[in-house]
Amino acid sequence: MYGKHQSWVRLPFAETRTTSAATSQTIRECITVSGIVNNVIVEDDGDYHVWFHVDPQYASLPNRANNDYRQGDLLAEIICATTITQQDAVLACEN
Repeated sequence: MYGKHQSWVRLPFAETRTTSAATSQTIRECITVSGIVNNVIVEDDGDYHVWFHVDPQYASLPNRANNDYRQGDLLAEIICATTITQQDAVLACEN
């Protein structure tokens, strides 16, 4: 049923938990975006990866990589939400 219902996604960049700080960059502290969810993936680190296409008023948010590799979709993560099977993520979800 992805793509049929509009969803609101709050992107809490300031509250990011990561297993690899080198791969994270805070661009904005916190924004609210609306769009259509295209795909939800359960990750081994206990996160849900929610890929969504932004509504027209947020068309400036996707960057070149989003446009080149994800058809303009953005990623929102719901962290530490499922069973963790990736050992290096266990400690990050405990804190």
